[in-house]
Amino acid sequence: MSLTPLPSGLVPAYHPAGEIRSIAHTGILMPGTNVNIFKGQPVKVLIGTGAAVNGVTIPAGQSYLAPITATTDKIYGVFAGVEYFDALNTPQESNFWPASQVCFAGTAVTVFLWQDPLIEYTIQTDGTSSGVTTTLADGYVRFDGREANITNFAAGSATVGLSQCTLGLSTLVATTVQGQLSITKTDPTILNQTAGDTYLQLQVRIANTQTAAPFVSV
Repeated sequence: MSLTPLPSGLVPAYHPAGEIRSIAHTGILMPGTNVNIFKGQPVKVLIGTGAAVNGVTIPAGQSYLAPITATTDKIYGVFAGVEYFDALNTPQESNFWPASQVCFAGTAVTVFLWQDPLIEYTIQTDGTSSGVTTTLADGYVRFDGREANITNFAAGSATVGLSQCTLGLSTLVATTVQGQLSITKTDPTILNQTAGDTYLQLQVRIANTQTAAPFVSV
């Protein structure tokens, strides 16, 4: 897998309590929002100003959900799925939010987010080089504690509903600098990968978060 680009976004892998739960939020994703939001895609929560955002006018003071679009964005959580009533008032449950989805009048959309800051996720790198070299005999580059930013924010598959966002090793940030994701380790569950593989699978935590104190790279 780590020799081939097959990203699935941020996939929950571990929590110290042994249980990973998503949290339901009703009403913060507006019907008609004209961007896809995929399972495993990082998202943010913002406050409306009365202006149009992603094709929908957000009332002033209203909280709303939007996908992460820049490396400077703080992350509120990771999209886990959505429930809504379509234009025919038929209940729908989906991995992803289809862009410009029309909902039945007067109904609210419920989204599910992984947002506990202690969750560790598996994410595939985008194939870029970290620029980090080693003179150690085993040739193994250690990334633990380093931070990097997300790449390919909006990539995803409308067929399976999964994000294809990745981690950019070329965007490793300098020590004491803020990145979006903190690398905890090379994913030990991917048994056939080695340190030199192009598309490494790493385990990460969200470092630049809206729900807890951000922390910088070691």
